[in-house]
Amino acid sequence: MKNVIREVTVHSGVTADFIESTLTEDISTVESIYDLIDNSIDAARSLILEKNKSNDLYGLPANYSGYKITIRIDKNSIRILDNCSGIDEGTIKDDMLVVAKRSAHMYGIGHYGIGLKRSLLKLGNKYSMLSDNSSYSFKMSFENNQIGNDSNNLTAKEISSTGKNKALFSISDLKNGIRYDISNEKWFDNFIKGISARYAAFIKKGLQIKVVNAIKCITKNISSFVPSIRENALVMPFKQQINMGDVDVYIESGIHESYLFPGEDGHSLSKNRELTEQFGLYFTCNDRIIVSANTSKEYGWGDAKWHSEYNGFICWIKFVSRSPGKLPWNTAKTGLRLDSTMFLQIKDIIEPITKKYRKEIKERYLKKKSQDNSSSITTQSQPTINKPQDSNNLKKNVNGTKSSTIEKEQNKKRNSSTKNENHRIEHPENWKTLLPKHFPFSGDDILDAFIKEAKCIVISNSSHAATMLYRAIMEASALYFVRKNNKVSEVKDLYFQTEGKRKTLSYEQKELMDISLDMMIKWFRANSNNLFSSNERKRLNTSLRHLDNHKSYINGVVHCHQIITSEKLVPIRNDTYKFLEFLVRSRIN
Repeated sequence: MKNVIREVTVHSGVTADFIESTLTEDISTVESIYDLIDNSIDAARSLILEKNKSNDLYGLPANYSGYKITIRIDKNSIRILDNCSGIDEGTIKDDMLVVAKRSAHMYGIGHYGIGLKRSLLKLGNKYSMLSDNSSYSFKMSFENNQIGNDSNNLTAKEISSTGKNKALFSISDLKNGIRYDISNEKWFDNFIKGISARYAAFIKKGLQIKVVNAIKCITKNISSFVPSIRENALVMPFKQQINMGDVDVYIESGIHESYLFPGEDGHSLSKNRELTEQFGLYFTCNDRIIVSANTSKEYGWGDAKWHSEYNGFICWIKFVSRSPGKLPWNTAKTGLRLDSTMFLQIKDIIEPITKKYRKEIKERYLKKKSQDNSSSITTQSQPTINKPQDSNNLKKNVNGTKSSTIEKEQNKKRNSSTKNENHRIEHPENWKTLLPKHFPFSGDDILDAFIKEAKCIVISNSSHAATMLYRAIMEASALYFVRKNNKVSEVKDLYFQTEGKRKTLSYEQKELMDISLDMMIKWFRANSNNLFSSNERKRLNTSLRHLDNHKSYINGVVHCHQIITSEKLVPIRNDTYKFLEFLVRSRIN
């Protein structure tokens, strides 16, 4: 064996330049900033989940109120500031700048472990970070060639905490292409529209996103920009939930919330035309919108080209998973992985839904419109026989009766018939379900979840479950009204002035005490003259009095002390429905 003269070090791995070009090649300036927003939202969601806040109908956090994200664009820097949760020490040390370290956020939207690094490398060459999680705070500065390079360990310096959550990332020495984009007015307009669309669900839930364009001296508070589905429309919404292992898929289709058909009150052809670009398929992953208003074959629209019979149609396909790695999106979050088994199964479900909508529109609306036109043409083609006129200058029919009198009688009969038909449909006695389809939603996620189920549950099939649900809706609606109108303290004051006057509670105990349905009913009865309008007062007082009388029986069912039949529940619902509707619809002026 030959003697070893010397040893040389052999380098392996990848260069910083290769990491940068590989990560940033297929991502735009806008998408890079989206990645930064995703990180902030993940931080907010983690904090919300830790606090066990309420969820929406899909199991995702229902409220992001109080969380703020601000993006500032200058000539040679981009900064993003949030108050979401800050970054803990372990994440800063071991995860934050490690390329491809998968996200551990439950229900996250920044999964692949490349979002932050990709954004930094795409946008600029120099970076700084300040994080405060209200317990401790760190700051650091670094450059692009230090990301993904094991030989260059970075240092984060701990500083005094302010006691408030904060995270700030600053990117400077921007790339030439980035500086060109952010100085372009059209780019900025598209950027604002993109944020309002991509993050619409979070914004609707209270998240505040603000963009400051220091170059143009413009500040934009972002509002959400996506359509909802009409609950009461010519074609009722189609809803389906599918469990696919660790992913739940919710499909909801129907008519655009603002689209009105000819003959509907407020219909406007010009307004409908303005909505055209919003029709189509919408795909979301954990509330982040991935695809908007799509009508392409690759996403499940099918072979049919867009036709006017599809006007008004929207379909939401919502993928929800605790593990974001299970979701069928691509790494840039600009689309779905069209070859994934999960997506292909959903795609097969979507096409029949679009065809069904077109068929229903043909049968319900276009056919009716054709019949109306035919009837109109037939009427116009009938020959008119002129008869001598009487002294009042009114035409007579062949029997000598004044035609105006006959027309009045016919109109009266038609109006009476229509009124009776509407009465038959609208009267509570004819409702099979606990609440009718036209019952309004409140805007409160928890209450609306109850209302949604009440529109589906058939009383004759599930009288006990329906009773319990009705009791829950009544209490949730009363609480919704009282809180919305800032009357909780008044309800408590009345209680402690009456049956609770012997209770010896401290001020803090009174503040923490919950209010019951019985307490709220007594407050409503004591203040009915101020709450109910004069034309509705008698009816609402009667409905409220019935609720007060029925509550003990309903409570007996809820607490399993007695049984109830549909024959007993229906009159209770009918007696109290008007007051329930008042609670959901009304607000004190």
